[in-house]
Amino acid sequence: MIRARDGASAGDAVDGARTSLETKLKTCKQALAEMTAERDRLTGEIERRRRAFETTAIDRDIHKRNAIDWKRAVMAFLESDAFKRAPAIDKPRRDPLPRSHGRGLPNVLCVGVQKSATSFLYSIIRNHPKIAVYPKDRGLLRKLHETDSASNYEEMAANIDDTLPAIAQFEVAYIDYGGSGIETIKKHLCKNPRIIISVRGPVDRLISEYKMRLRTILWDGTFVETHDFEDALQMEQYRAVNNPREYLLHFSYKERSLYSEKIRAYIKAFGRENVHVVVMEEDLSQDTCGAIANLFDFLSLFDSDGFRLSILPHNEYRDITRAPSEIEVIFHLANGHRLHDPVGMEEVGGEDVVRLEVRSNVPAQLDISHDDPRPELLASAIHLKRRLNYEPSRDEKKRLFNTHFRDDVARLEELLGRDLSVWYAGYDDAAGSMPRRRTS
Repeated sequence: MIRARDGASAGDAVDGARTSLETKLKTCKQALAEMTAERDRLTGEIERRRRAFETTAIDRDIHKRNAIDWKRAVMAFLESDAFKRAPAIDKPRRDPLPRSHGRGLPNVLCVGVQKSATSFLYSIIRNHPKIAVYPKDRGLLRKLHETDSASNYEEMAANIDDTLPAIAQFEVAYIDYGGSGIETIKKHLCKNPRIIISVRGPVDRLISEYKMRLRTILWDGTFVETHDFEDALQMEQYRAVNNPREYLLHFSYKERSLYSEKIRAYIKAFGRENVHVVVMEEDLSQDTCGAIANLFDFLSLFDSDGFRLSILPHNEYRDITRAPSEIEVIFHLANGHRLHDPVGMEEVGGEDVVRLEVRSNVPAQLDISHDDPRPELLASAIHLKRRLNYEPSRDEKKRLFNTHFRDDVARLEELLGRDLSVWYAGYDDAAGSMPRRRTS
């Protein structure tokens, strides 16, 4: 949220509060008037763009409900207590977004971090009619970095509406490519793009990524991660040395939760004003409305559409990205029997398994059916439910934080100039011994 300047007198503060409230009311009325005038045009534009990039029926349903409820939501908001907490940006950013190096190439990039609410941000941004959005996490940036050629962008770029001010791409593991990845962006895409980086408490992020790897199947019919949690962490350095590419793609659990130097490199390359850092637990969980408004302001798009998207209910977007909490593993045996959630190969016995099924309460995240599954897949599936349900104790999380992330979080606090105690307040001795950033 953008606040009044420090040191203002009491009278100035009262006048500022009155001005802020008047600004909010004026913004709301203007937003309602503009949306009424432009509703049909925007609906047609959104549908035209969505036909090129639509992926799920869920997205279509969300858009339909938004189109129906937009006016009702604004009117209800004007009459609600939440109006007092609405984002008020007195001087919205109006400097134009930079042009990219070629038609349809992105000038807005979300480069990280995996498992830090980037899918939620993607779902919000793609509904702004002045932003064209590439499909998320297709590996285009990684291929660009590896090949030093933007030819793999050509097909998708041809379908992008190049008249829009913002063209966004989300590839949220790209931050791990460091300085050489930054040079690839400058050389092939845009000299000075707007960079979005979303971060999360390092221990919680690490655990969430591990569970994502457990439920992901590779092209050869095997799960990505086939080890228990502690074993996977202990193997990280071994994997980095023996297969650096696979490590970078799948297994850099601890390394990916170290943020400070990676963010520092992007700030140094593009300037602090062009790097927007979102703290998932504080910005998105505690002030979603303000966080989204500030995001659109960062993109110079805090207009009526940015305001509308910041005040609409956001639970539907969160539901798209939630992880499964209910899982069932089913072995179909050659004798016609079915074995549910076995705890070891001895339960399967000598029977042939003709099909493996894994079901969950979020099919988009975990829904597997394999005929004649490979032995490696069966061996992992037996332990899948136990591993997915595993949750480290508070003491284990505290040990991980103190051992691997404590110093890095202190450096990030200093870099961003903000308190990140939301990440370590639950670890008593960690919170008590964290180096505190200097304040002016």
